[in-house]
Amino acid sequence: MVGYAMKPSREEDFAKRGAFPLYPSQNGLIFVPLSFELHLASQLQEVDIILHKMTDEIISIDPNCSISFPRGISFSAGMSEVIRFMEEYPDFCIIDPFKNISPLLDRLQIQEILVRLQELGSEGRPKLRAPHSLKVINFSGSELQKQLAEANLSFPLIVKPQVACGVADAHNMGISFPN
Repeated sequence: MVGYAMKPSREEDFAKRGAFPLYPSQNGLIFVPLSFELHLASQLQEVDIILHKMTDEIISIDPNCSISFPRGISFSAGMSEVIRFMEEYPDFCIIDPFKNISPLLDRLQIQEILVRLQELGSEGRPKLRAPHSLKVINFSGSELQKQLAEANLSFPLIVKPQVACGVADAHNMGISFPN
């Protein structure tokens, strides 16, 4: 039995594509929604595995805190309960363990992963190139020009927040042109 937790709109999208069949699948899988409105611990004891979209349940991310799960991340009460359950029962099966998701919340950590993947390239395979990027802290003209050159960046630039998902501002972006 697969218990799943995600926002209703995402659940509807999955259901439209046949991801959550109403009847047991050919291999006997049964999908049941986990409700944050009901006592969650008793629901979790009835399922064998959890499928989640935890980023749907992020309330806030502290940009001044290193994003490493769960430090700096505030979740809904329901997802916090799932996290506590997983801490109490670490051998319980969960699809996409929480610690694997936290690097994807931070664009700088995503960049580090892409750079490491780039280094794995081997002969005969397509080469992966991580996009050039730069974390800008100080916007002073001469220092910024130097940092841009060192990062192999030139105008126009796409500017995005460090937080990559889970909060409203994560998908904001701008285009920066030279003065």
